[in-house]
Amino acid sequence: MLAREQDKNLLPKDTLASLSKKISETTKKKTTLSLSEKTIATIGGVIVRSKDGAIEADNTFESRTGRLRSELRFKVAEILFGGAS
Repeated sequence: MLAREQDKNLLPKDTLASLSKKISETTKKKTTLSLSEKTIATIGGVIVRSKDGAIEADNTFESRTGRLRSELRFKVAEILFGGAS
């Protein structure tokens, strides 16, 4: 798991162990999360990768807002310009 330096203290080993257990129970696959020594430049969030790098989940703030961009744009326009009642 990659995080920015300022957020690493938010992910202590016991939290990672608890998350690993929940993921393992949900997926029925043994999962162990660990925090990488590498850091990422982001506003917030994490990137989770499989050990071999074949699977990656980018849950950084920038990535999440990018995926939701059109939905957010619609909601902002609705708020600013009013929507159909």
